Amino acid sequence: MNPELAENLLRAVVGAGAEEDFPDHLGVLRQMAICKYDAYEQYGPGRQFIECLALWLAQFQDDADRDAALRFVRQRLIYVSDEEMRHLVNLMARDRVPTVLRRRVADQIGVPNYRVSAVQNHPEFQVATRASLFLGMSDGARIDQFRRHSQGISNEQFAMTYELSDRRAASLVEELRTDIGDGSAWFKHIFLVDDFSGSGRTILRSSPGEAFEGRLVRFASDTLPKLIGDDYPKLFISLYLATAQALNHLRSAIANYPNPPWSANDPPEVISVMAMDGDVPLRHHVGAPTASSDIDRDFDRMLHDYYDESVEDEHKGRVVHGYADCSLPLVLSHNTPNNSVYLLWEKEKQYALFPRFERHQARLRDDYAGVS
Repeated sequence: MNPELAENLLRAVVGAGAEEDFPDHLGVLRQMAICKYDAYEQYGPGRQFIECLALWLAQFQDDADRDAALRFVRQRLIYVSDEEMRHLVNLMARDRVPTVLRRRVADQIGVPNYRVSAVQNHPEFQVATRASLFLGMSDGARIDQFRRHSQGISNEQFAMTYELSDRRAASLVEELRTDIGDGSAWFKHIFLVDDFSGSGRTILRSSPGEAFEGRLVRFASDTLPKLIGDDYPKLFISLYLATAQALNHLRSAIANYPNPPWSANDPPEVISVMAMDGDVPLRHHVGAPTASSDIDRDFDRMLHDYYDESVEDEHKGRVVHGYADCSLPLVLSHNTPNNSVYLLWEKEKQYALFPRFERHQARLRDDYAGVS
């Protein structure tokens, strides 16, 4: 749509309460569209943010709802651009990982951790760095970017997936042994890398009376045995961006994991570059008032008013406040997490502001059931 036409459409659908502030709204939204929102990867060809915003607002029933939705977008929406995510990748590769390795080696050689040069110049640090393996937990892990940002780490230390074949695992171990000149060497550290975790349940989860499930379980049962020698490697769940809810869940779940397939004295450690604190989620529960309380209250009412249970499936369950009740106002440049409030991303029953690509295509399977 022509940008001027899209802006005129937006002016036509904003609520009466927002009309007086429309020039200010439009100026901010136009700049954010140029800097970030227009680059959302799930928009179709030629589709841009201002047009999507106008169509999204138009589906709400009255001016009060449209005004509340517009203010939510302006004041509560968090959009992580591709450039910002690349920066987090860089920080993980050049800061968080070296810091973790320095801490491990400093304890091993008995040197204070703050003596950075002494630790990094020690032969044990070189061995520890080479004996580290980096595996992607999803296609969002950006392993290619991670590899290019890493310093002093070989290409043979990276794999796009944590599900390694016997041949691939054996090859990685053999290359390690050749490089460090030790025919009995194994990896000392394994970093399981992903871009974002909202609830932590995709990585590790359990239900009462049921076994643990998730990517960490699959890695521990299928791939880890191929990489274990006499000693267990230290596992790091490495996240570029995570919520406080996800970090707390993962640490608790790891601590309660029964009969763990790793050293009980050195369990997996969860590290992140950026943690989103408790003020980020939509405050729909009773609690201390904040500056955003009115915005959150009004948008929470809309979440309930427009909710359609048919958007639920066996993977997400009830998503009034997003998967696992995370209530995030978050959009990532490549896709919107299902942990975010559903009015941002659900595209089956309403027009989505940032349509989400579903990893589990349950509706598509239902549509084609019985078709030959």
